[in-house]
Amino acid sequence: MIKVVIAGKNRLFIQSLKAFLESEHVAMILSEADTMEKIFERLPELNPDILLVDIDYETSVFEMLRKITSSFSGIKCIVFSFSVNSEDSYQYVNAGIKGCVLKTSELNELADAIRDVAAGKIYFPRELLQEAIAQHRVGVSKDENAFTSRELQVIQFLCAGLSNEEISEKLYLSYDTIKWHRSNILLKCGCKNILSLYKFALKNKLVKSV
Repeated sequence: MIKVVIAGKNRLFIQSLKAFLESEHVAMILSEADTMEKIFERLPELNPDILLVDIDYETSVFEMLRKITSSFSGIKCIVFSFSVNSEDSYQYVNAGIKGCVLKTSELNELADAIRDVAAGKIYFPRELLQEAIAQHRVGVSKDENAFTSRELQVIQFLCAGLSNEEISEKLYLSYDTIKWHRSNILLKCGCKNILSLYKFALKNKLVKSV
């Protein structure tokens, strides 16, 4: 069973999560704590698969999560929040956080997030996917202005045949961040693979023919 540690100050909220996860046999709760410092001290001893964190409850929580994800590569973090947008999600991924669940979501969605993240996937709210799809449907301008400067860098490397791992090394970004950029790029230009992206980039003069 997936081993989980929960951090948050709202005891009623935390206890309801614990009761659901254990009753549905989704996860085994190893411990709960009301501060990130207490969690950090016990992580080597507890060695959970997943760390669930209420990101709204403590101002310094984000920096502590960065410290945890860089210090304990085997522990995957999922955060709770009342709201999240695409910029928040990018920051989470860049910090090594593997998932985010809205506090207004059904508990079954939390179970899905835990299972997906434990299996090595990234999990973010469906609302973000719907927002991205809506943006794509209304038509993103297919030119250089449609992409951020970082996305244009990633496009150059992808079209040069570099892998996600190689790009992450060159840009000093995490592998998950590059995956995030790659997905956004393909969505924006309506491409299904790197070959079609290369053709798109050539047509729109984002790269030069080699």
